[in-house]
Amino acid sequence: MPSEAHWEKKAAVRALSAMEIMGVPQFKPGFEGKLEDLAPVRNQPDKYETGLIRAIKDCALDDPEDPPAVPLKDLRLAVAEALGFKETADEKRKLRAYSALGTPLHTQCGVSGFFEYNDPKAGGFARTLIEVAANSDSPYGNGADVMIDNLPDANLAEDAYLAKIESLGRDIAKKLRAVAQAATRAKQHR
Repeated sequence: MPSEAHWEKKAAVRALSAMEIMGVPQFKPGFEGKLEDLAPVRNQPDKYETGLIRAIKDCALDDPEDPPAVPLKDLRLAVAEALGFKETADEKRKLRAYSALGTPLHTQCGVSGFFEYNDPKAGGFARTLIEVAANSDSPYGNGADVMIDNLPDANLAEDAYLAKIESLGRDIAKKLRAVAQAATRAKQHR
């Protein structure tokens, strides 16, 4: 029979589930109709994914500037910090985090959620798709830019949780910044 220390060690390394990290999104009435409207482009992956993202953004009841799931909120704050935000009201609007759990974006495209960064001064816009998986060998996440795996439970391993959140925040910010800068350069060369 395993010892008490064995079970304590197992509990300390427990990873949060996708539902615990992202939260289950709530949508306004009409969301299902928007999904049905996408049926004609379902075999066109880029158009379908873009349509799903638009539907999620248009119908989300959760505040993308203050997500209800604590880990997603912590991750958003880590991304904001890595981007150098001071989290003023104006800067809060520049960075949004959305959960896509349970939507076709998640179940069919392998994307658990996404971050959007908009810098109105520079004119750059960026989106980074994320997937939460129990391990990085997951078959899902093929459409994601960043994979979140093995995020420790903050209640059992706070230092490890914070270190992982900060690392993921830097990774997401780096991707957002690179895409936004590329978009800005493209606009300048038009």
